[in-house]
Amino acid sequence: MPRRAFTIIEILVATIILVVLAAAVVPRVAGLGWFSHDSAMTQMEQVLAMFAYRESSGTQQVALMRDGETGDIALVVMKRPPGLEAEAQWEYDTMVKPFRVPNEMELVSITADGQELDPRTWMIASIPSGGRPEIVMTWVGPSGETELRLPSTQLIPRRADNGVSLVAEREGVDLDAGGLTQEDW
Repeated sequence: MPRRAFTIIEILVATIILVVLAAAVVPRVAGLGWFSHDSAMTQMEQVLAMFAYRESSGTQQVALMRDGETGDIALVVMKRPPGLEAEAQWEYDTMVKPFRVPNEMELVSITADGQELDPRTWMIASIPSGGRPEIVMTWVGPSGETELRLPSTQLIPRRADNGVSLVAEREGVDLDAGGLTQEDW
C-alpha cells in the first residue's frame, strides 16, 4: 500500500484555519488579565467607599484591616460588649464581605495621612472624635499599576490606572472673581 503525504494545499488550508482560530482566541485570553484586574479594583473601591460611608454616618468606630495570614482586606467595627468591665474589641462588619486579593494582584504600597504602612498587614482606624485619614493604595497586576486614593473629606475613592485618572478632576471656580456672587439662582 503506497504512503500518502500531505499536499501543499492541505498544509496551507490547515495553517489558515489555525491562524483564524488564533486571531479569534488570543485577544480574548489576553483580555482576561485586564478584566480580572479591573474587577478586583472595582471591588476594592467599593470597600473603601463603604469604609468612608460607615465612618461618616455611623456611631461606631470603624477600621480597614488587612489580615496578614489570609491577605483579605476587611471592614471591622469596634464592638462594646454589655457591662462596664467588658473591654471593646474589633469584629468583622457583617454587612461588608472581606475583599479577597486575587493571586495576580499585589499591594505594593499603602499610606494613611502620608505615613507608609506595611502592605502585608495593617489597620487604618477612623478617629473616634470624628474624621479619618487620607488613604492611598498602589496595586500592581497583570494590566499595570492602579492607584486608589480616598481623601479624608470624600466618600468615593479616586482611581488612576497606569497614571491616567478615570474621572476628570473638577476645578474650583472663584465666584467673586467672576462677578457671579450676585447672580440669581
